[in-house]
Amino acid sequence: MHGSIRLALGVTIGLAAQAMGVLAFAEPTGLNQTSAGYTYFYRPGADMRAHDADVALCRTLAIPTVQPGRAAWAALADPYNSDGYWERMQNADQSENRLGRAVNLENCMVAKGWRVVAADPAKGAAMLSESRAARLAEIASWVGDTQPHGIIVRSFDNEALNATTPVFAFAAPRGRPLDVDPLPPATEDFVRLDPDDPGASTTTPLSVSRLKPAAPESLRLPGQNSGVVAIALRGHGRFRLVFERVDAEGRPPSDRAIADFTVAQAQIDATGPVRFFKAPPGHWRIAGMAQGPYLLNLCMGAPAFYLAPGAVVYAGAFDPDAPSRAPDMSLAAPRAALPPGSPLSNAIQPADWRNGSVGRCRGAYIYALEFPGRPFVDGYRLGSLATATAP
Repeated sequence: MHGSIRLALGVTIGLAAQAMGVLAFAEPTGLNQTSAGYTYFYRPGADMRAHDADVALCRTLAIPTVQPGRAAWAALADPYNSDGYWERMQNADQSENRLGRAVNLENCMVAKGWRVVAADPAKGAAMLSESRAARLAEIASWVGDTQPHGIIVRSFDNEALNATTPVFAFAAPRGRPLDVDPLPPATEDFVRLDPDDPGASTTTPLSVSRLKPAAPESLRLPGQNSGVVAIALRGHGRFRLVFERVDAEGRPPSDRAIADFTVAQAQIDATGPVRFFKAPPGHWRIAGMAQGPYLLNLCMGAPAFYLAPGAVVYAGAFDPDAPSRAPDMSLAAPRAALPPGSPLSNAIQPADWRNGSVGRCRGAYIYALEFPGRPFVDGYRLGSLATATAP
């Protein structure tokens, strides 16, 4: 699907960036792009062993990602269907997938606390003409040096929170990595953030059933085997939020009862602007944000909340076009959406969002999202925490 056109455009962007030199480095990097220039990954105090270990992990996470294929486009016809976003490799154009995996390798490294440094253009071009061994020997003295050998052009900045960050478009690598070789051939597996997990890779779709919203007037206080999640998504367009249910460690729940639900802008139904989902108890995380057929998968860290048995939780009102994509947690909207006298009005409570829920990597792009001011789950060390704790 337009693979040759997109590849040509990606090359054109990269050549233009090189021609502009350091001026190009000021351009913002989207989550569907790599940084411009001749680049390498940098973290003060690190060594090449740490560099190579993180590159290897990020390769593992990037390989299963796909650019949209037939299934993702078809999923747009059903506002409650997220299946197309988790599609298999063969449904997408392989040349486009290669571009996307290059982008995701950089996204992953940045989420793990590495900075992207653009070397002097003349020096970078000269290094690429050297042998691989000679180039990597020089890079080894750069990756953890006190000062970067060039200009830091990217570090984790919670970019997914900002509506102006480019992401929902075809992959457009703009740079020439000095320290990373091309990624190996693709796999159909979905890979979890922890590759040591014996259940990390599987070709079985995660979802076995999907929730659809319930009419507010049909709702009753849930029993001990269920709960209710309310959520609003403002605006009109093709933006979606995909939620998935996981256990406390971010893995698919053992009961496999319900795996996910999708909320879309301006869904055509009779449930109103605030949607209520009868859901099983458990941890519910934002698995991804999508616009059109492109999905940003938040496997590197996502906000999540716990739905206790019998609880009624409001996940908030999301406005994807606002400066911040963090939700408005005021309870006025869900209470107004309920019929007068509904027992849910007094029972509903705002979600206790916690950042740092990791998942399995799939979709078009991978990254992390954090809601400002919210705590992190125990043990999380990516995103802003990786940046803060990096040497």
